[in-house]
Amino acid sequence: MAIRLGNYVRSGFIDNSTRGRITGELEIKGLDDPVMIDVKGNAHPDMAGCVLSFNNPQADLIDPALADILRQAHKGFAGDISASQKRKVPKSLLEPSAASTFDPSDFVLCNILYLEWYDYYNGRVVIEGVGYQWEIDLPRWQLTQEEEIEQAQQASSAMDLHMNLALELFEDSTEEISYNEEKIDPQ
Repeated sequence: MAIRLGNYVRSGFIDNSTRGRITGELEIKGLDDPVMIDVKGNAHPDMAGCVLSFNNPQADLIDPALADILRQAHKGFAGDISASQKRKVPKSLLEPSAASTFDPSDFVLCNILYLEWYDYYNGRVVIEGVGYQWEIDLPRWQLTQEEEIEQAQQASSAMDLHMNLALELFEDSTEEISYNEEKIDPQ
């Protein structure tokens, strides 16, 4: 399961100006201190070599239970980090005054901000920003074709590692539950 922060981020930046490293800072509505990000890897070609700054004028207050697990610095591996992914989104998400209906014509195709990383402590963290305002500066460097392939493979490997760890935890907890159930009811 992913920790989805898209609704709670007020503003922040992602910096991939150093090849192979992504740092950043997130201002979360309801947290006093920013969430710091420092992960290995590169963003997609649209953001590689760049600094992206963004804000969300419609941020929601974060749940205190979720806020507690975000307080330490996020370290790990980059997943998919891009400002050029396309999604069909309801117009009501982009224009709060628009009526909320299920009419297909009420959906628009737009770029979304998609930031994903795999944190050593929290696992998969995703910010999928619809209605965000963002600005990307000029790249300091660009991915080569080989680096683009490597970036995609690293993001996939990070997802695989995350899924394998989650599966191991699930299997361990299932075995522990079965063991404890047998102690309660040995039949």
